Amino acid sequence: MPEAEVLKQFVPYMQSGTEVIRDEQLTIQVNLFNCVSLAIGIFISHRIADGHSLITFINAWAAMASGKSNLVCPSYNSSSLFPPRDSSWSRTEILTLEKLVTRRFVFSASKVAALKAKVAAGSCLLQQPTLNLRGMMFTALPEYSSRNLIRSAYAAVDGETELASLVEASRVNQSEISYQLRRSLSDALTQFYPLAGRMKGDSSVVCNDEGVGYVEARVDGELSDIITQPEIEILNLFLPYKLNDSELSMEEQLGIQVNLLNCGGIVLGICISHRIADAHTLSIFIKGWAATMRGENNLVCPSFVSASLFPPRDPLGFKPQAQVPAEGVVTRRFVFSASTIAALQAEVINSLGIVQPTRVQVVSALIWKCAVAQTGLNKCSASVVFHPVNLRRRMDPPLPEYSFGNIFQMVNAAVTDGKTELAALVAKLKAAFEEIDSNYIKERQGENGCEVIMSNFREIGKLVAKGEVQVVKFSSWCGFPIYEADFGWGKPIWVSSAGCATNNAIFLMDSRWAGGIEAWVSMYDQDMAKFEQHPELQSLVSSFPIS
Repeated sequence: MPEAEVLKQFVPYMQSGTEVIRDEQLTIQVNLFNCVSLAIGIFISHRIADGHSLITFINAWAAMASGKSNLVCPSYNSSSLFPPRDSSWSRTEILTLEKLVTRRFVFSASKVAALKAKVAAGSCLLQQPTLNLRGMMFTALPEYSSRNLIRSAYAAVDGETELASLVEASRVNQSEISYQLRRSLSDALTQFYPLAGRMKGDSSVVCNDEGVGYVEARVDGELSDIITQPEIEILNLFLPYKLNDSELSMEEQLGIQVNLLNCGGIVLGICISHRIADAHTLSIFIKGWAATMRGENNLVCPSFVSASLFPPRDPLGFKPQAQVPAEGVVTRRFVFSASTIAALQAEVINSLGIVQPTRVQVVSALIWKCAVAQTGLNKCSASVVFHPVNLRRRMDPPLPEYSFGNIFQMVNAAVTDGKTELAALVAKLKAAFEEIDSNYIKERQGENGCEVIMSNFREIGKLVAKGEVQVVKFSSWCGFPIYEADFGWGKPIWVSSAGCATNNAIFLMDSRWAGGIEAWVSMYDQDMAKFEQHPELQSLVSSFPIS
C-alpha cells in the first residue's frame, strides 16, 4: 500500500514553496534498496515544462541508458508558436496544508469500459480536464515538442457537463469500422498470401487465393461485462470456429469473426491453423493487418524462409491429434503482477545465484510446483512439463522478426526426485531453454532435420501416453506485441485466449498491466480445487473463475 508521506521521501524536493525559488529546472534522487531494487524520484520545474515533456525526457534517458542509437531529439518550437513574455503576475506558491490527506484510487480497465458504456447511454458528469494541445492543433506538433503545452478545459450545460456530448465526435462508427476491416484484411492478405491458400498433403500450401473465413456478428452485450467476468463459453462464441476436431479439418488457414457489441465496442476473434503458422506468425499478421488498417505505407513484408531452412516432408510420419475438450475440465485465470514476478525472480537469484530468469520461467515454475503438489508424486513416477521455444532469435544469424511459419521447438523438463522447490524447478526449465542454441537448431535443419524434429514430437507422445507420468503442457504468447495492435481506434483493452479446455494445459499471456502475466490453467475439477488452494499461489495471484 503506497503512502504519500513515504513516497515524498523518494523525491529531492517536498511540495512547498521551494518549487518557485530553486535554481535547478530538473533534480533527480536515486534511491537504492537492500533488495537490489531502486526507485528514481524526479522533480521538474513547471516553469519550463509540462508532464508530457517530463515523460519525453524519461523515455530519452532510458533509451540512452539502454544503448539505443536512433534517438529522437526534442523540438523547441513552442516559443515561436506561443511567444512568452515576462509576466506581471507571480505564481501562487504550492503550500502544504496540515489537514489535507492523499489517497490513491485505482480504476481498472473494465471499470473504465463500464464508465464509457454509461457515457454512451447519456449519463451526465462534470469534468474539468487538462488538455495536451500537441495533437489538437491544426498541424499536430511532434510528440517530442518540449515546454508547457497544456490548457484547462471546462464545459457545462445548465450547470452540468454532459460527458456523452464531449466524446460524441470520437465514438466508434461500427459500420465504417466493419467496412475498413474487410478492405484492409484483403490488402493485408496480399502480403500474407499463404493464409488465403489451401493445404496440399501434410506439409505444403497451394497459394490459390481462395480466401479466409470471415464472419460478422451482432452481440447483445456489454464489453465491460465480458472483461469483468470472462466465461470460456462466452469467449468461444467470439471465434469463427469451434476449436476441437474441426481445427484439423477446416479448409481455411485463417478465420476471423468481427463481433459488434451494443455498447459500441468491438471484439476480434481470430483463429489460425497451426499446420502452417505459430503464435509468433499470428502476432506479426495482426501487427501487419493493423498497420494496413491505419494506412501506413512502410509496411514490412513477411519472410518465407522457413521451408528452405527446415525442409518439410510429406507424409510427415507423425499425425498430430486434435485437442478435444475433456469432460470435467475447468479453467481458471491467474493474474501475476509485475511486482510479484520481480519478487519471484529475486527469490530464485538469491537461492541459486544464477543469471536472472525470465518472467515466463518463474511463472511456469510456480505453476508447475503447485500442479505437482495437488497431484503428489506418490501417484505418478514423474512430472514432465513441455514448453514451446521460439527459434527465430536463437539462430545464427537470427531470423527476421517477420519470419512466417512454424519456427518453434518443444522443450521438456522433468521431476523424478521429489525436489519441487521453486528455485530447483526454475533451474530445470532454464537449462531446458538454454539447450536450444544455434548448434541445436543446425542439427534440425537440412534434409534430415525433419526426422530429428519429428522424433522430438514422438517422444512427447510416448510420455503423454504413459498414465503414471503427470504431463503439464505450456503455451506462451508473452512478449508478442498484440497489445500494440492499433487498428485506428485505439489499442486493445484486453487480449485473451479461448478454445477448448484440456487437462493440465496452461496458456501464458502478457496482462493488461506492463510486466504482468495472465495464466489460463485448465485441470479436472477436483484437481483445480486443490491447485487453487495452494497457499503460495493464493498469496501471489488473483483468480477469476471461467468454467
